[in-house]
Amino acid sequence: MSINENERYILNPDYVMRNDSHRVILFSRNKTAPLSVPNWESFLHPLHARIFSFFTFDRPLSSTILSLSQYLKRDEHTVRKMIYPFIENPLSVYTKFKDNQVFIPKNVIVNRNQIANGVSFLNLNPEIFDCQSIDLITKRHYTAPQTLTFMLNNTCISDCIYCYADTKTKVHKRMSTIRILELIEEAHSLPVHVINLMGGELFLHPDWFTILKKLVDFHLSPEYISTKHPLTGEIIRLIQKTGFVNPVQLSLDAYSS
Repeated sequence: MSINENERYILNPDYVMRNDSHRVILFSRNKTAPLSVPNWESFLHPLHARIFSFFTFDRPLSSTILSLSQYLKRDEHTVRKMIYPFIENPLSVYTKFKDNQVFIPKNVIVNRNQIANGVSFLNLNPEIFDCQSIDLITKRHYTAPQTLTFMLNNTCISDCIYCYADTKTKVHKRMSTIRILELIEEAHSLPVHVINLMGGELFLHPDWFTILKKLVDFHLSPEYISTKHPLTGEIIRLIQKTGFVNPVQLSLDAYSS
């Protein structure tokens, strides 16, 4: 691999780092991005997160190395030995902290020229990743869940004998769309990885388009949509308009086997 330090190398924008009190969670948010690992989630030591934060700026690699050298109080040769294994790494790699392995996904740092779409540079301050005690073992997250599920309604167009959902109880006052959109913004700020939608039937909610569009815009797209609703041309066009690109699962049932 040839690395040109005059070019810009950045933290892969498909990977997100989130403070979790006693470690940092690194996860991927896109199932289809070719440069990342779908459904990746691992725990980072805060020092790794601090190092990666230096790659959230729009600057040549040489400048990043100099800044890291000054921050870590290490010479530039040592800094290169630290970060080069994470630059355009074709496979996941790991380091060790005490008795724990810290796994890093492939392509965690990539050449800016490889990113087709625009990049929003976060300019992260490394000091935001500050853990007083380190826990790389506990699976349950400390600060917020990684995944949320919204049950938008419990109404359906069918009455399948095998269905798990309670469609008998009538909901007379469901959560307002305004509050749902607020919760999406709160989840994005944490950040949560994904918000799934279920029912009942998604397409029977009067504001399904607004909700799904908000999730897509905030990089919280459901992993898939499951529906029994007959998909009209208008519904399909609206799904496309939201920018949703994950699977749509269709259930095909009949009265006669």
